[in-house]
Amino acid sequence: MADRTTAKEVKIDLDGFKGGVDRQFSWVVRWIAGLYLVGGAIVGGGFLIRSDLGGVQKEIATNSAEITGLRRDIEGVQKRLDAFGKGITDFDSRLGKIGSAQDDIVSAQREAVTALRRIERRFPELSPVDTLSLDPKDRQIIRDFFKLVPGKSKSAQVNIGETVKDAIPVPDDLATNVPRLRGLLYARDVESGAVVFVNITGRAIGIVEP
Repeated sequence: MADRTTAKEVKIDLDGFKGGVDRQFSWVVRWIAGLYLVGGAIVGGGFLIRSDLGGVQKEIATNSAEITGLRRDIEGVQKRLDAFGKGITDFDSRLGKIGSAQDDIVSAQREAVTALRRIERRFPELSPVDTLSLDPKDRQIIRDFFKLVPGKSKSAQVNIGETVKDAIPVPDDLATNVPRLRGLLYARDVESGAVVFVNITGRAIGIVEP
């Protein structure tokens, strides 16, 4: 006959089964608690990462705005430089035109002088000479400028109205002190040392002797 299980043995088996179930349940509880902790950490980390990402995005947006502003400033500077370069080009062009105009004026003056001299040679009575009027102060300034030394006995060999060759423009420094000399020419009389002032037609209009 088979052995009969006693009540004591059944109780022992139940106690063992209960202990095993308790251990497994405790392990499951700890495992679930661990999952909750890990999940909480992940969620918390996610919030932190999201917060950091938000800060990074704000910083990137700020930097982008600053970069955009710098680009605008650079574009503005470039436009001003381009305008300045264009102004320099225009100024150079105007200088070139002024130089060309001055050459035209000089050429026209020479042609006018030539024409006036032709008229004087053919019709001397039609071209009266306006003499140069100088006061004593002006004459002294001219003597000091040219360092005229008195004492030569000979007088100027040129008369008012006569044609004078090789005359050159009156220096600007002298014309500044004696404005009525501006635009005139002058020559030195070799014999007397006198300064002969000449108009644009080449005729003597004034003489300052030592």
